[in-house]
Amino acid sequence: MLELQPQIRPGPASRQPLEQAAAMGLIGPGNVGSRVLAWLARQQPEGACLHAVSNSRRMVLSPTGLAGNSWRHRLNDSSRVADVNELARFIAAQPARRHLLVDVTASPEVAAHHAEWLADGFEVITANKWAAAGELEFAPDLHSPRYRHATTVGAGLPILQTLRGLRQAGDCLLGIEGVLSGTMSFLTSQVASGKPFSRALVDAHAAGLTEPDPRLDLGGLDVARKLVIAARAAGLALRLDEVDVDSLVPTAAADLAVPAFLSRSDALDARWREAAAGCPGRGATVIHAGHVSVDESGRVHARVGLRRVPPEHPLAAISPGDNIVSIRTAAYRDQPIWIRGPGAGADITALQVWSEVREACCS
Repeated sequence: MLELQPQIRPGPASRQPLEQAAAMGLIGPGNVGSRVLAWLARQQPEGACLHAVSNSRRMVLSPTGLAGNSWRHRLNDSSRVADVNELARFIAAQPARRHLLVDVTASPEVAAHHAEWLADGFEVITANKWAAAGELEFAPDLHSPRYRHATTVGAGLPILQTLRGLRQAGDCLLGIEGVLSGTMSFLTSQVASGKPFSRALVDAHAAGLTEPDPRLDLGGLDVARKLVIAARAAGLALRLDEVDVDSLVPTAAADLAVPAFLSRSDALDARWREAAAGCPGRGATVIHAGHVSVDESGRVHARVGLRRVPPEHPLAAISPGDNIVSIRTAAYRDQPIWIRGPGAGADITALQVWSEVREACCS
């Protein structure tokens, strides 16, 4: 648990004069984080001040603020070792009405602090899925207005906002179904056009459309985490180990170095054929999808993997790289809500994170 002394705890307990609307620290100034900071430098919300930036190695802390793009050279020149506990204490000590911590990493170690940061009075804005999909007893309060994590599912698509709104209105979730991986929608579209799965994967990896280790995409756990987060936004207590995940990673290739894994075209294509032959559904089109459903007895069922649908099915009729989700509730039983659009990309994700930062600063 992060220890904050009473004199530096954020919020009303602070005895320091309130000189600004929001004091902010950002962790993870990579592809997405640097774009968020560029939005901050361009728009400069009144009373909002960036006081800290940290990557995995070093950090910069500034009581006077990091104006414009000054964070970049000051971080490069910094000799201060990265420490998220020290960064949080520093942000808490700044005189402000709100104290924001922005986590734009994919680090489970950073995500492990989300719940305690909320308990200590911070506003947390994040694209990091580890906390929201983690163990229920250690997960942050996903319904807290101070926990903003819309980008953890569908990048900038309004999936979590819609699910939370329906839950708050008293509607009852019956099912969520969708294509939630831009990488997998790209790969399945390439295979549908006649390209061998192994070739499509190598091309996608070379183009930067997969994770550095593409097994993170093929294993299905990323989509499973998104399903868990979406289900929890709707009020279901789904756990990650309750999701049936059908991995496309050949067992014998699980521990190979990435180049060796990608060179195993025979094993990759054989695993694809095996999974496609055994996947549920009817139709000529194979997609990679996830679903959560609630049966009449209230039991929750969840699965991630390949599925067959007719070519005209909405889940099949999307552009490569897109996400699409259907939400079925008691009110939308016969005609579900469909949400579709780009579900990945640094620019889209950064814009949504920035939107949540700006809302936290200005609300």
